[in-house]
Amino acid sequence: MGGVDRRIVILSKENGGVASARNVGIEYALKNNPDGYLTFLDDDDFMIEDGIETLYRMVQQDGVEIAWGQCRLVSGDTGEPLEKEQSVGKPHEEIVTSYDILMDESQRITYSLVWGKIYKTSAWKEIRLPENCRAYDDGATTFKLLYSAGHIAVTDKEILNYCLSPQGITRNQVDESRCREALFTGTEKLKFYQEKKEKELYRMAVVGYLNDILDNMVYSIRFEKNQKEFYQEMKKLYRKNVFKGVRAKISTKDKIRYLIYFVCPKITVLKNKKNV
Repeated sequence: MGGVDRRIVILSKENGGVASARNVGIEYALKNNPDGYLTFLDDDDFMIEDGIETLYRMVQQDGVEIAWGQCRLVSGDTGEPLEKEQSVGKPHEEIVTSYDILMDESQRITYSLVWGKIYKTSAWKEIRLPENCRAYDDGATTFKLLYSAGHIAVTDKEILNYCLSPQGITRNQVDESRCREALFTGTEKLKFYQEKKEKELYRMAVVGYLNDILDNMVYSIRFEKNQKEFYQEMKKLYRKNVFKGVRAKISTKDKIRYLIYFVCPKITVLKNKKNV
């Protein structure tokens, strides 16, 4: 048997949720290796062999605080890929501005994920994950790191295996509590960009907020309790905020769609009902 690898440290704590565990690791890293790097991995996923090496090389050579790679979808039961492997050849890498990423609503879900990236530990000095969130703690946090970084190194290379399993916390049936957590991440963005006086990022955050509200309307059809009350609450919230989103830098098609939902918000439920 080989000897103990002293580079590996196991931290144990009472179960307090994902954010609490991540915060313990962040605190330890800031105290014991503030000039190092942090990466995160969910317990059902696993790294591709050279994944961390790829991200580390990128932050080193590009002089950035964050590097971001892609994930490979695999079966949670077998570990086998669920998609065709990427074509062989040299992966594409580029430096992109935080502003461009945060202004792209199509990337909101992926940039919000705390995993799939490597960070300079010092980037977390003033930032922690909200421990009142059981599923979307990173959605209320990662955008702050991206904003502060200014530039991010991005690669299309797959650096981790993302296991699709019905037991995954964010893939279980959505309930009212989880819907409200999604709205919490949106309000965190709105407050943050308002404080930073970032008008365009604020408007784009409203777009994301509106999309979460519309999703909540759809999800509510499966609620066992308070379905009608919750739906009416979301409808009022949508109508209160929709014109802020329409002023954002989005396509005319999307603006028309938001206005149609303003007139008849139930359309979004009828359109997406079969996908819930």
